[in-house]
Amino acid sequence: MLKTSITGKLNGEEFLRLWKKVATYKDIFFRTDVSKTGTLSLSELRNAIMASGKRINDDMLNLMALRYGASSGHITLESFITLILRFDCMTRK
Repeated sequence: MLKTSITGKLNGEEFLRLWKKVATYKDIFFRTDVSKTGTLSLSELRNAIMASGKRINDDMLNLMALRYGASSGHITLESFITLILRFDCMTRK
């Protein structure tokens, strides 16, 4: 998703950019997990996405929760990072 060359590997610059994004999204995850369960509920997910500087409508939020959520509907840290990185690629201009 962050790959700009065609080698199939991340170069140092690409890795650093990805690492910074992961660290930022990890921080957002823990700041918005107000229930301190280690997962995000639907409302916490909305707050996390908004904290990352993105907007999302209810339909898209529900679809993302279905796709990336556990059977309980909660989003783990790993799923949130995957979700937000993909969302970032979709909304990049």
